[in-house]
Amino acid sequence: MACKRSGVQFPHPPLHFRNKRQFHLMWNLAFCVGSGLFSMSRLSLLISTAQTDKTFEKKGVLWVGKCLICNGPVAFDGMTGEGATLEHIRATSRGGTNAPDNLGIVHAACNSEKGRRWDSKRKKSEAEYERFVELLIQKRQKRWPGLV
Repeated sequence: MACKRSGVQFPHPPLHFRNKRQFHLMWNLAFCVGSGLFSMSRLSLLISTAQTDKTFEKKGVLWVGKCLICNGPVAFDGMTGEGATLEHIRATSRGGTNAPDNLGIVHAACNSEKGRRWDSKRKKSEAEYERFVELLIQKRQKRWPGLV
């Protein structure tokens, strides 16, 4: 087998892995992370955002909590980040950053809907957008332990 991103070949699995698939997944992750072909920054941001959101708790490898936008249940894998998306409350296209107070964890559908309806400068006036962003910022601050 080979790393899907780099094409580098790797040896057969050693005995301490349960099966070949587990070995190949771990090797691909280790090689791609180590070579800079895979960015851990999104996963790191997801985890640090979950740690500062009191609706989230770690259950095994999963982080389980509530979507910042719809308040529905959301979970993501703490090893891969799969299952949720990172939401920039103030869109980067509108001056938002990766600062912890500008990030929330949301469903992919909620993130897409917000982007389609609110983040585009053509869709909403600046005043409407600012009101919406302020509501999400207040909601995020209420979820941050020790800030309220």
